[in-house]
Amino acid sequence: MVVHNRSMRGLSSFDNGFDSIIEMSFNMKRGGDDNARLPYHVVVTVSNSPYRKWQCRIMYYWYKKVKNMVRSEMGGFTKVLHSGNPDNLMDEISTFVADSLPGGMDRVSEKF
Repeated sequence: MVVHNRSMRGLSSFDNGFDSIIEMSFNMKRGGDDNARLPYHVVVTVSNSPYRKWQCRIMYYWYKKVKNMVRSEMGGFTKVLHSGNPDNLMDEISTFVADSLPGGMDRVSEKF
């Protein structure tokens, strides 16, 4: 959904939540108080494949570039590695190691 130059009040899907978050963000930016920032925390999920590791390193490179910019809203960066085993990027990128799901658990069941 794209809404240009209109208030989102009265749209049922945005009532009591989304609109107030947007207003809070605009108010914080107008205030100019760096202590009032709500930085983004980037979380990326990766497997142990060489291609996914390469993608994650590229994302982390650009994250660091943007984080170092003046008035950047970047907070932390966490890689969720769902192989169940540590990898060779753990010293470079903050990593949470999660166990893999059992085979077939990532598919939607007809019971739902």
